[in-house]
Amino acid sequence: MPPKLRMWDRPLVRAFLLGSCDSSSPISLLRGCRNLLESIARFAIHVKPLQLQRTLTGHAQSVSFLAEWSDGRLVSCSSDATIRVWSLVSGWCEEMVDRWWKTLDVYSFYSVTEWSDGRLISTGMTGIQVWSLETRMCELHLYGGEDYVLRAVELSDGRLASFSSSNDIKIWSLKTGECEQLLKGHTKRVPSGVAMSDGRLASCSDDGNVRVWNCSSGLCEEVLNATDDGRRSRNSVQLNSLCYMIQLADGRLAAATDKCIRIWSLESQREQILRGHTDTIHCVVELENGWLASTGRDRSIRIWSLVDGQCVQVLEGRRGNSVFESGDGHSDTVSHLVWLHDRRLVSSSYDNTIKVWHSPDPSETTGCVVS
Repeated sequence: MPPKLRMWDRPLVRAFLLGSCDSSSPISLLRGCRNLLESIARFAIHVKPLQLQRTLTGHAQSVSFLAEWSDGRLVSCSSDATIRVWSLVSGWCEEMVDRWWKTLDVYSFYSVTEWSDGRLISTGMTGIQVWSLETRMCELHLYGGEDYVLRAVELSDGRLASFSSSNDIKIWSLKTGECEQLLKGHTKRVPSGVAMSDGRLASCSDDGNVRVWNCSSGLCEEVLNATDDGRRSRNSVQLNSLCYMIQLADGRLAAATDKCIRIWSLESQREQILRGHTDTIHCVVELENGWLASTGRDRSIRIWSLVDGQCVQVLEGRRGNSVFESGDGHSDTVSHLVWLHDRRLVSSSYDNTIKVWHSPDPSETTGCVVS
């Protein structure tokens, strides 16, 4: 069934249309309307609009990060100093690990991820912890000094790269527990990064730069600036803090800024900019077949077409304005997103909850509604 559209009482929709064209002239407005409708139709046909399936509760404070485990379960970490392991079949918390680290003085967790050898890596206020889920023991604790460690990623050579409240990126050996390398170049906090498919490391910073590193030599090989004119520049003044980044399946780099998503191709001289969020973006995740999801402080989850940069669905609560209003969204900042292998989207929030979104059976789908 084609999407139902009721646009006359939504000024935000008009803002989307005007944002997709170069001026407010009738011709450009019609062109923007056509592009938006085409994106909505593609999304409704190929992905199906997402609806809330269930809400997972249990954390006592903000849920900061999510990861899908190789066995199909979901792992979450929180500022309540716990890590929970959830069954996505039943929706129940099967394991809560809050006693492992009492001797480590861990007060809050910022991220959690699964290593290639099956161990769990967590980051927090006191550094990096390496856990065994089999023995329920912390096998290694890498101290970050005075820095809060925000993220950690596995490099192609098996080492670990950590991103923190400092200006430097640390490269660790999990065999010795020693910091083997410092990557210097950023001038402000480095909250996120990604191990690239070509073996290099990309990082983003509050200084507005994305840097691409050769991890063998420790040298920065590329610098991308978040500039307001939508062009890649090595010398322009930075205008946006960069909070989170990923590499897309086509090799491009996507970074979340204060209110927009910037997507760079290392081969071209231009970038794609996705605008629509009204506050800081905390996370972006690639879905499939040219679709992207983003979320942040404005409490909305937005689904984008990477083909033309159109927003095709917004999931948020009834209190806010939205393009496609779900009414089931989070009531506070949405901190993280993960796209599961079974094609469900999971979100975590400062409202202490985790929400699982899915595409319902086609017989139940009525399409995206602009109300």
